[in-house]
Amino acid sequence: MEVLWLLIGISAVFTLQGIHLWAEDRGVVMTWWKWLLILMWLGFAGGAVAFVTTSMAERETQAAMTGGIVLIPLAIVSGGLLRRLLLQYNAVMDKKALDH
Repeated sequence: MEVLWLLIGISAVFTLQGIHLWAEDRGVVMTWWKWLLILMWLGFAGGAVAFVTTSMAERETQAAMTGGIVLIPLAIVSGGLLRRLLLQYNAVMDKKALDH
């Protein structure tokens, strides 16, 4: 069990570092509320994957299929919307800064 938590922690660190580098490469200014949205989405997406894999491990195939059909596409779509929000909000803020 300790190895599992170690792998989860390592994955979380790499994920957050990747998001930080992605934001720097695109010039996105990361504020506290953007980090909060990202962490909430990561919790949702991780919970969706955990639900499906736990249901499969408990041989609850109907729950795993239903959860996979509903939660996984919802996590993908909401991740795309979050990405668009972050980039669009940054573009609006850049335009306002240029206007002044």
